[in-house]
Amino acid sequence: STATAAAAAPDPNEKYRQTATAAMEDLVAIATTDQEGWEAVGEQEGVNLFRKNTGGSSVCVRGEGVIPLPAETIFDLVTNTALKGKWDPMFKDGKVLQEIDSEFSITYNSFNAPFPVAPRDFCFASIKRKLDSGVMIACGRSVVHPACPERKGHQRGEVVLGGYYMQPLGPAETRLIYVSQSDLKGSIPSSLKNKVALKQPMQVAQIRDYLMSVKK
Repeated sequence: STATAAAAAPDPNEKYRQTATAAMEDLVAIATTDQEGWEAVGEQEGVNLFRKNTGGSSVCVRGEGVIPLPAETIFDLVTNTALKGKWDPMFKDGKVLQEIDSEFSITYNSFNAPFPVAPRDFCFASIKRKLDSGVMIACGRSVVHPACPERKGHQRGEVVLGGYYMQPLGPAETRLIYVSQSDLKGSIPSSLKNKVALKQPMQVAQIRDYLMSVKK
């Protein structure tokens, strides 16, 4: 029967959906209930910065701030890879390699690193979802994908979790939480690794400043 045939041939994209969904569940937990182990690092340009010791080679950071714009406006920006270079100064290039469906995709991003460190690139399964509560989420986690071989001159890093949690506080006010846990791989001095990591949560300010600058 058709049903038997379908069962015999599993959806090759299911593992990517599962990876991205697990990342989303972790992001929601960090944004709502999982406050244990986070250390407040300070406040910069209206962004509250936090760091968490993972005990491994990856560094976990979080940034939180309020943006005087609708959550939808922020969601549209952070889910558009073509616009990432407009607001992220570290961004080198990137593209969506595969649109699995309206929520899931496979995405490639590369980032410049301070000399003499090689650029870092990442291949990850992404999810973008609007929850019934009004919260909007865009996040991802690294995967190995046939359309994303390692690239010459780049060091392939690992995104354990990277994403945006957008909580509407009003029609034109949004609490934005950005969480990043990544392993840059290769040989990087730990001081530089920490410096790069603590720049990550400032995406909250970069997104805010870009959107305010283009607001009509």
